[in-house]
Amino acid sequence: MNVPKIKKVAIIQTKQNFKWLSMQEIIPNLTSCWEKACLELSFESKVINVDDLNFKDLTKYILLSDVIVFTAFNESIAKLMRAIRVNLGIDAKFIFHLHGLTTIGLWPLEKFGVLNLFKSSDEFIGTCQGDLNCMRHVSPNAKITLIPYPYFPLNSSRENEADQIVFAYVGRLSDQKNITIIIEAYHLLLTQFKNLKTPPLLIYGKEDYLGSPNMGLESEPVLSKCENLIESLGLEKKVIFKGFVPREDLYKEIGPHHIFVSASTHSDENFGMALMHSLAQGGAAVVSAWGGHKVFKKYFNDDTLLLCPVHFKDSIPTVDPQYFAELMMRSFEGFQCKNNSQLPSYFSSESVSEQFRLLLTNEDHKSIKLLELTNLAHELFEQQKFYESQGFTQRVFRSYEDPLAQIFLKAYS
Repeated sequence: MNVPKIKKVAIIQTKQNFKWLSMQEIIPNLTSCWEKACLELSFESKVINVDDLNFKDLTKYILLSDVIVFTAFNESIAKLMRAIRVNLGIDAKFIFHLHGLTTIGLWPLEKFGVLNLFKSSDEFIGTCQGDLNCMRHVSPNAKITLIPYPYFPLNSSRENEADQIVFAYVGRLSDQKNITIIIEAYHLLLTQFKNLKTPPLLIYGKEDYLGSPNMGLESEPVLSKCENLIESLGLEKKVIFKGFVPREDLYKEIGPHHIFVSASTHSDENFGMALMHSLAQGGAAVVSAWGGHKVFKKYFNDDTLLLCPVHFKDSIPTVDPQYFAELMMRSFEGFQCKNNSQLPSYFSSESVSEQFRLLLTNEDHKSIKLLELTNLAHELFEQQKFYESQGFTQRVFRSYEDPLAQIFLKAYS
């Protein structure tokens, strides 16, 4: 009698990336779905926190692992990757969650000496078509699968939820989020559609002061810039900054009667956790046709979600405030007759776990062929090394006009 092989899966986790608020939700949710997938396949799994890594304690388990899943990336995880494939010579399949790395050509993997460890049989997981488009500019033979971040309901009561319709921006106050465009669009909405009983615009989030580090651009004072614009347009009573509010409290405060707005063209806009939670609450949305926002358009009609086209102005991706205002008007008028939509099963934790199971049961992982890197990727890596030598540790592009930047930005859009 043949005894089935019990597979071992190592799930690598970190809390170092929790400096990004969304990662405090995303990484544990991904881990839960991987554990669920392993349980349903009767595979043994072990969650390993790289922050508390003790190589001696982990060697025995990792040596026997068939698959190693990386739910995030940082220098500590790079160290573990090198130990696995160089020091220990382990040939386990790598499954790697990309997050926002494709728009910068995976240069952090090259910088920390692990990109050359990946094989054509390893799996990269992206969340949007832009990830796949950008990846093709880095490696023609990389395997990439598009799987959304899983939805887990918030621990928030819907008692006493607000019934007033509001426009709501939820996210970081960052240059690349284009919040001033939302404010300009809102002003156009007030002045051009005077018969519309326009609801207030609430802005949730705190300033990140990051600017555009990929371009070597320091942050402008986003909050004060927005406040000055609001004052100049006479919108002090209509546009309200709410600051940072925990997500559970935020959606209890605005309830399902809100229209989520985002004109973001951020280089890391690879999904949209706030957008997903808004739609799950029953809200509508007007968002830029950019990165991960476009994923949701496949599953929601115009009554629920409207995309504003992205164009390039002086090489910088942006949206037209006038067009955005018209979409806000359409969304508000349509919201009255909108039935609260259910979040499609594609985003559910059950669906994500099922897709993870498919990756775990793919036996094609014994390959000696390494990733092929494009000439463009090599050019990008050399450029990043040059900027790092000049003291710019995160810079990779000369400017938005840089031809390399334009290739990745347009692939993402």
